[in-house]
Amino acid sequence: MLTLLALHGSGRDETDLLEFCQQLAPQARIIAPRGPFAQAGGFTFFKRGSDRSIPAAEVMDRAASWVSQEGNANLPASGDVVLVGYSSGAIFAEALLSVMPKKFTGAILMRPEPLSPNFR
Repeated sequence: MLTLLALHGSGRDETDLLEFCQQLAPQARIIAPRGPFAQAGGFTFFKRGSDRSIPAAEVMDRAASWVSQEGNANLPASGDVVLVGYSSGAIFAEALLSVMPKKFTGAILMRPEPLSPNFR
């Protein structure tokens, strides 16, 4: 069974991508976590620097922590898992792909920025 891991953008919440994901794959299981940090009336998966920079090392650490604390418990042991991320959710998805590349069969990254200039 296909699972979509939906990661919202900054200032949004876990409901933000549900309709999109339901239209994308009506039969898929959708997992939509809420970012842990409050921001602008919503939430985000990481805090940017005061200059809007992305703290790449911190984002990678948070991704590794998420995988060990929530990902292993919530993601299926088998089957296809596709990341669906928007903006900061797409950036967090990049980090998850780096931490667990074999766990995900694909990613839909909308409006991402690279974690660092050397990010691959």
